[in-house]
Amino acid sequence: LLVLPVVITWRRSQATLQRVWQWFSAPRTTSAMSFVLGSALVAVVLVHFLIVLMPERGYDALVTHLLLPARIAWQHVWAFDVDNYVWAVMPLLGDWLYTIGYMLGGETGARLVNLGSFVLLARLVYEVAVWAGAREEGALWAVLLFVSTPLALTETSSLFIECVWSCFVLGGALALLRLMTDRRDGAVQLVVGGVLLAGALAAKAVTFMVLPVLALALAIGI
Repeated sequence: LLVLPVVITWRRSQATLQRVWQWFSAPRTTSAMSFVLGSALVAVVLVHFLIVLMPERGYDALVTHLLLPARIAWQHVWAFDVDNYVWAVMPLLGDWLYTIGYMLGGETGARLVNLGSFVLLARLVYEVAVWAGAREEGALWAVLLFVSTPLALTETSSLFIECVWSCFVLGGALALLRLMTDRRDGAVQLVVGGVLLAGALAAKAVTFMVLPVLALALAIGI
């Protein structure tokens, strides 16, 4: 089922793979400083990766965020039973994404999903910095600072859902920011922003505090 969208849209997927290959095979013209920053960034991410391979010890993850994937793996059903789990009907999109990783690779698979969200979030930080006018070196400094913070290490060392949620929020916000500055793909950016922010809402109810701010910024910007 996970591969089905790729099979259905094979031509588009093939074109995407070709663009990725062209990007990797293209000659690099980055500066020495960008190379150093990129190398440091890779080194820090590898530290996060090694920590992800360790067993889960966080109480929040073991009580909540790993419970749902484990129940699905053992019983193949989630009953939404609020009598036993008061949070059973809360927004759980992050846990559902962890469930996919858990079904494929157990606890390590779920933790790798969290790490993938963290890497994607770092990429979004880079894109926001570029949108704000930063050069390549400045954007890399921003990403390096982000991945090196103790809070970032805390988020990847245990199965919190803030990385997943932040990806949706920041991705949706970036789409709206691009809509305000460049309206050539306005319809696409609006749809992308709406879908991502809906995903954020499905991950954490605290998104209700973010949406009015983004709506106000969008109304003023347009």
